[in-house]
Amino acid sequence: NGAATQYGTPTAQYDIGTRGRRSSKSMSSTFVAAAEAREASRLNCSTEDLERRSGQPSSPLTATHREVFLSRTGQHIELLVSRPLCSTRPPAAVLYVLDPYPELFAITCTHLLGRCGYESDENPNVSALRRLAVVGVGHDPADFKAGPHGWDVGALKALRRRDFLFDRDNAFLSSLAEAVARAEAFLGLGAAALALHRRALLGCSLSSLLTLRTLFDLPGTFGALIAGSPSLPLAPRLLAVARRSPPVAPDSARDILLVTSEGDSDIDGRASIASKAAEMAEALRQNGHRATDVLLA
Repeated sequence: NGAATQYGTPTAQYDIGTRGRRSSKSMSSTFVAAAEAREASRLNCSTEDLERRSGQPSSPLTATHREVFLSRTGQHIELLVSRPLCSTRPPAAVLYVLDPYPELFAITCTHLLGRCGYESDENPNVSALRRLAVVGVGHDPADFKAGPHGWDVGALKALRRRDFLFDRDNAFLSSLAEAVARAEAFLGLGAAALALHRRALLGCSLSSLLTLRTLFDLPGTFGALIAGSPSLPLAPRLLAVARRSPPVAPDSARDILLVTSEGDSDIDGRASIASKAAEMAEALRQNGHRATDVLLA
């Protein structure tokens, strides 16, 4: 992984952020079912009606917008856009999901469907989540040889470490900013149409580091951040940056949630993820942000 960079410290033992090889057949089925159900609910029809409307069997591409674009920094970025469940009004907010493959994007969409997919938009008490769009931003699956029977675990691990842990020259952050513009153009949102507090970013494990870095290296883009099991023991300089950052004005404060579990314990003698997340939350509160750390039993 090369020498230490702005935030990361190279390590060969701390294998966080790597997901095991699984059958992509079951994951693909889950993604298709989630996408079809979301789109059918949005259009107030059954998945069978959805097939008849499109004239072809339903697939993720009929339910979501997908593209792979070449960013200005030379990266191939996959963009997945799932429109809000509400089809009669424009999106009220957008949740961006980093590192969506293989399951995080589908899980997020499925969770929203389970929470509010069966409500009526005519109900005055309908959940505001029905107007939430979900956008996945990650690496092109072709770059880690994703196929019908799995993917190259080593290649995906290398991409994650390169772009989420080290990210030399802020290359992936720059690509993320491009992805935001492309996604919101597809959703019909102008450059100033979405208030900052209505744009959130979700990351897990290594991608949580990039999520937190947007506070310092991509300011003014996201109003809320969600960091699941952030790999802060691998990025001591990120915590140092947070501690020495000057306080922000009240109107620049962000809502930040850091979530860890008791399973995020000491590894290879390093401080636990949970303890470092608590330290980060305290540093961000000292900066004036509304930061909360949650430890799950």
